[in-house]
Amino acid sequence: MPQDFDKAQHRLPKLRVEALSGLLFATFSDAAPSLEDYLGPEMVGLTRRTVGKKMTILGRYSQMMDNNWKLYAENTRDTYHPSLLHAFFATFKLNRLSAEGGVKQDDRNWHHCVFAKRQTDEHHAEYGSGKIRAMKTDFGLRDPSLIDQWMEFDDGITNFIQNFFPGFVLQQVLNSIGMRQLLPKGPGKCELVWTLVGFEDDDADQTYMRVKQSNLIGPAGFVSMEDGIIGNFVQRGIQGDLDQAAVIEMGGRGLGSAPTRATETSVRGFWHAYRHFMGV
Repeated sequence: MPQDFDKAQHRLPKLRVEALSGLLFATFSDAAPSLEDYLGPEMVGLTRRTVGKKMTILGRYSQMMDNNWKLYAENTRDTYHPSLLHAFFATFKLNRLSAEGGVKQDDRNWHHCVFAKRQTDEHHAEYGSGKIRAMKTDFGLRDPSLIDQWMEFDDGITNFIQNFFPGFVLQQVLNSIGMRQLLPKGPGKCELVWTLVGFEDDDADQTYMRVKQSNLIGPAGFVSMEDGIIGNFVQRGIQGDLDQAAVIEMGGRGLGSAPTRATETSVRGFWHAYRHFMGV
């Protein structure tokens, strides 16, 4: 470098960094609101509920998906498909639409969480009748301890998915807790980065269970391996005629929290935020 080169005039852009319950968020924008203002008190409170203790990292992995990132963003906000598509959820009563649950959104409907309590009624009419495709009566677990759990939180919630617009997910599936970061890689590809965590006060048995239950979700998870390919099915379908468009207003046009998971408000909230930021 020449003697008159001033590094102060050529340094890398400075990031604004804020922490929330041990999670670090950064932005290059000086105009962006504070993290808590962006998320709103409802979402901040739910985050602190899930990761309110000092965390330890149990593992990381990533997967590439052959679909536009917005298709996966819709997937994590779709409240119907977990108990209707994922046979493991329905068969072993981990997540059913008949179970107690609901949807919460922030005041602007940009961010959301969907939650459920574990189904305990083995003879619920809709599932026991065999009319639900995801219910498999001939499935069993050679190791039933895979779905053992201790009650992590006093609210009784056993399945919890929280989304920050546009591409951050905080999860609790039984005792598997972690984060997902959705990274666009072009119009037809995206990467999903997973970080699985425990807490410093976990004992050895709790850590073992968290690691074991990490096999429920992810690219090869017993529950959600279907999520790795379903976006590509949709991607190929919508590429059939790029000059056409279709809109399905399932359940209306409303936004906001709901006392049930039989609702589309979370998906509509995502597109509400997308249109706001894209100016469309």
